[in-house]
Amino acid sequence: TISEIRWNDHSLARDISAQLDSDGRQHRLVKLSATLDAGQLTADGKIDGAAPFATTATAHIASQLAEQPLEVAIQADGRLATLPLRAHASGCLQGQADITLTPFAATPFTQARVALSGLDPADWMDGAPRATLDVELDAQPHDDGLRGIFEIRNRQPGPLDRQRLPISLLRGRLAGDEAALQFSALDARLGPLQRTDNRLSGDGRWQDGQLTLSLQAHGLDAATLASQLRPTAFSGPLRAELGAQTQSLSLDLKEPRFSLRAGAAYEKQRLRLSQLDIAAGNARLSAEGEVDVGTDRAFRLAGQLQRFDPARFARLPSADINARFKAQGRLASGAPVDASFDITDSRFAGQPLSGRGQIVANWPQIQRADIVLNAGANQLQATGAFGRANDVLTLRIDAPQLSQLAPLGLDGDLHGEAELRGSREQPALSARLRSRQLTLPGAIRLRGAELQATLAGAPAAPLHLNLQLARLGKADTPDLLRDLQLRVDGSNTRHSLQASVAHSQHQLTLSADGGFDGAPSAGRWRGQLLTAELQAEDAARNFRLNAPAALAISPQSWQFGPAQLVGTPLDWQATLHAG
Repeated sequence: TISEIRWNDHSLARDISAQLDSDGRQHRLVKLSATLDAGQLTADGKIDGAAPFATTATAHIASQLAEQPLEVAIQADGRLATLPLRAHASGCLQGQADITLTPFAATPFTQARVALSGLDPADWMDGAPRATLDVELDAQPHDDGLRGIFEIRNRQPGPLDRQRLPISLLRGRLAGDEAALQFSALDARLGPLQRTDNRLSGDGRWQDGQLTLSLQAHGLDAATLASQLRPTAFSGPLRAELGAQTQSLSLDLKEPRFSLRAGAAYEKQRLRLSQLDIAAGNARLSAEGEVDVGTDRAFRLAGQLQRFDPARFARLPSADINARFKAQGRLASGAPVDASFDITDSRFAGQPLSGRGQIVANWPQIQRADIVLNAGANQLQATGAFGRANDVLTLRIDAPQLSQLAPLGLDGDLHGEAELRGSREQPALSARLRSRQLTLPGAIRLRGAELQATLAGAPAAPLHLNLQLARLGKADTPDLLRDLQLRVDGSNTRHSLQASVAHSQHQLTLSADGGFDGAPSAGRWRGQLLTAELQAEDAARNFRLNAPAALAISPQSWQFGPAQLVGTPLDWQATLHAG
């Protein structure tokens, strides 16, 4: 039994135990057990003491990788001078390795082949994109190091905004030793593997803990990186230096419609964007800034849009925007951020677009807001502050021609005002909105809508809601609901409700009382349904609630009843209990 084996102040193994046996020629090692940094090792083996020293050994390592179980079974059988070794991995990592060991030669092995399958980066790193990777490596000794080829295939490539890894194939050559590793003939394919025009090529080097990549883009399609971007065919150089303390990235990509130049560097916990320049024809976005990613987290960002049309770059409505923007502050909790913008001489969906704004916020507190946006005949304003006892943030909308914003899925008109008071813990909202006709994204259509509301977060705060809606429908069902009326009066803890609505030839009216159990934001309501009556074109469907019935609603469940229902004019009775 050996308590520990160390080499150069590093522990190689601990708690080693084994049994040795020999008849003078056949030497056996049985029941070997040791604790390694990689896991728990058990092994058995034997060796013939006469040339060619026939050797047989088996070993098993039980370990964990990224907090998931991993087991490795190892088997060796052959001449000691050229000993074939096979390792099989199971658990969170599936694969096999075949290595020919040469312990008496100048190099410790002559051939190494490794094949791993089904690797998913998301299983190892939180927030990493999902993938199904198959990895192959074939290496041989070369000079004082090694050389070989590698290939990584991704069975499920996809864009990053869908939590997928866009690379479908990465392959190349490697050569080097423990001091440096050179990568050459790198070939990275993006998107579906059958595409050969969407790729990166180049070389790289790993030395002193830093990876340097010099790549060339060939027909790089931005839509394979993010699905909302327009398809592209970028070509041009990319250079990256990735180390533990410093990283940098520069690129200069062009295609017939677009150009993209960028430069960024990270050093001493400071990330600096020295250049970002995106252009398409006479449309351009330029920006620069920096952020301290340490404890201070101070940042600065400034940029400009010149005749910028987002539709050229992404699947967004067309526009012609000229604007300047800037922001500065600290991203740490409790620190203020000051941001402002100015839009001039611009158009959206063919309509004049202008605006200005400044907001100083220490989220969730807004110290100051002064924003005005004009799009055609429509205007949106936000002024005031929110977060302290006497603060008032006022929102006003005067939009008589929302059809001018049709690319956003809007039509009709909307007018109103809302005031947000108090703090995040005790907010209070009062609002008045009205619309003769309004179409929302998804082709939802409202007619004759009017809303008056007074809401607050405190349990005993007043609660008043008055909603009237002449029509609610969609393109295929324009009269889904008619003559909707909803009125709520009281406080959060105790209020009454009256509602009525028509659907087709059915008219439903009901009343209830109750209150929120705790803060309204928790969504737990308890009370009773006082009255309910359905009048249908077919009198056989008519019914009413004969007596008040308990009703409880929460985000996790709901319960209703027992409720006694009676038919009118048909004489029937039923008891309903649901939840």
